[in-house]
Amino acid sequence: MKASKPKSIFLTGFSWPIFHGLASFFLFSILAIQLTDLSTYIETRITAPILFQVRDKLGRTPPITPRLKIIALDDSTFSFLGGPRPSTDDLRLILEHIGARQPQAILIDSLLSDRPFDANEKTLVTDGAFPIYSGNFPSSTELKYRVPIDLEAPAYQTKTYLDKGLDYSTLTYHLADKHGWNMYGFSNTYHNLIRSTGHITYNLDGTISPFYQLNEDKVIPHLGLYAADSILLRKDGLYINDRKVPLTRNGTTVINHRPPQLFYDRATPLRTVLQRARDGVPETQVEKGDIVLLLLAFATGNTDFHEGGPFGEIPGGLMIGSLISDLQLGSWLSRWEGDVALILIFGVAGIILGINSRVRQYWSALIGLWVVCSVCVFLSFAYANLWLPWLLPLAAFTGTSLIQFAHVRIQDEMKLIMIEKNYYEEKALRLEEMQKKAELETNLAVGKTVQELLLPKALDGNFFGHHYQMKYKPVSKLSGDWLYAWDFSLAERRLLIGDVMGTGPSAAIPMALIVGILKDCEEQRLTLEDSIIRLNQRLFELFDQHVICSLSAVVMHRDGRIDLYNAGGPGWFVTGPRQPEFLVLKSSPIGLNANTELARMSLQLSEHQAIFTFTDGYFKTTKDLKRLIRAMRQIENNTPTVEDIEKLLLSSLQVGQATDDQSLLCIVRDKSQKSKTAA
Repeated sequence: MKASKPKSIFLTGFSWPIFHGLASFFLFSILAIQLTDLSTYIETRITAPILFQVRDKLGRTPPITPRLKIIALDDSTFSFLGGPRPSTDDLRLILEHIGARQPQAILIDSLLSDRPFDANEKTLVTDGAFPIYSGNFPSSTELKYRVPIDLEAPAYQTKTYLDKGLDYSTLTYHLADKHGWNMYGFSNTYHNLIRSTGHITYNLDGTISPFYQLNEDKVIPHLGLYAADSILLRKDGLYINDRKVPLTRNGTTVINHRPPQLFYDRATPLRTVLQRARDGVPETQVEKGDIVLLLLAFATGNTDFHEGGPFGEIPGGLMIGSLISDLQLGSWLSRWEGDVALILIFGVAGIILGINSRVRQYWSALIGLWVVCSVCVFLSFAYANLWLPWLLPLAAFTGTSLIQFAHVRIQDEMKLIMIEKNYYEEKALRLEEMQKKAELETNLAVGKTVQELLLPKALDGNFFGHHYQMKYKPVSKLSGDWLYAWDFSLAERRLLIGDVMGTGPSAAIPMALIVGILKDCEEQRLTLEDSIIRLNQRLFELFDQHVICSLSAVVMHRDGRIDLYNAGGPGWFVTGPRQPEFLVLKSSPIGLNANTELARMSLQLSEHQAIFTFTDGYFKTTKDLKRLIRAMRQIENNTPTVEDIEKLLLSSLQVGQATDDQSLLCIVRDKSQKSKTAA
């Protein structure tokens, strides 16, 4: 007969698909976020501010190149001019005044698409002795009333940037694709003023495209690239000033932001430069070979702000300043783009951790991983200019592990609840038995020696790879506990342990009868199950439910197989190197009914595993039983002995002063004893 199985969903195995499904759904939700624009929002609004500001606190923010000179039309200039634009004469005067200092390039952060209201000539002309560049704007559709820029200048030819003898089709990377787009820039008024244009756009994911590829022959460089000493498209990558530029898979480079205040502190008001130009005073802010960044939209209400910056809102012109500093100093920021793979790895690792870890292990691993990963990411960003995926992989790990961890914890609690429930059912059954049982009080003076003669000759021994030990400790001279060893054959040995309800003579006399019945069954070579059935029938017939006995039995076979039986005992406990286990084997004691409810199961112990059972003298309440199960989970993975198990019982069950007989049966799997048998 088999013990009935618990009905809870957490103990039937049906809950595993549910929680695996929840963990998988969470993991794929994180992957979906990564593959949508929402990941861009998370990176620019959450991850980037943390990384850039931590780097700044560590004092690792790259400097601004000293060759960059920023001249801005700020609020003071706006007030000085009385509007957002300098006049035609003032603009020519400013450019010639700056050009007299022989800068490497003058970059105007403006499209200059509007014709100055005071222009008396068709075009604005300088002597052309210095390079001036302005911005342009890409559009996927044709804009009315705008004239596209002329793409015949050398700055727009792909071959201008290709390494010698290299064909564009042989590049192992690609540039940002704008095939078929139209490019719009300055008006005809500035035709003889601007040498070339560059795009001044930036991407929502915090990157800049060094080039827009219009087709195999035409490219549009970013305005900041005109500050470079050399630009080469080599087969293996883009090189600026002989340094390789890290590009993303989309052909962009990450903006290496500096705090805006660094630029504000270095910016010169356009008003100051204009006053010097009008007064004929040489310019002191610009030196030969400098790169001048002219910001014509830097006054309040007239500035192009980028809202997703790591330091808050940042004027778009300052990102051009960061790009110029990167190409001059080589302080490029690279981003590792294995986000999807890392999310999958962390998600699966979270599932494994949640299933296999205990409470302290789980929280230590979770907190430790967050700390270690965060420190590694911050240090890589600050000291190696490497941006590693961080937030979403850790979110995947945390979510999947929490789901599985909660599931395992619920399962454990449900198991303990079911154990407690089964115990109370057994306890209620025993109370019912005790109500039916009549007191058998006699004054028989049976000596302790007589009872000990009924014990097996040897309380320990070896049997083909198994070592068994039995302990017997009566609480008084006469006991209801009994042990029995039965050598059925050379290939089979049987061990029985039982406890007659009650103490003193009323328990000792039925115990002697039970041993006698077992001797008779041994002589008739009955099966163990038939022997237990006969015991039950004899007790029921002789005592009419007044004598009740719990019984546990084990049959060891030569091939290593073990058969377990239980009739009202506490069940069997497996411990050792593997996960401990409690085998309830729900059943009824013998002597209670004409047909006893006997539980049976078979198993095979692994090396150094042990199985044991005991009589109820070792425990009083279900809390003692729960403490034993928890204590079994904490013991070291060594080969247990009967002394170890007895210490475990006495320390974890906390019985205090014994009030009932205590007996213990333990079997240890030890292959070194395979060829030995007990005498």
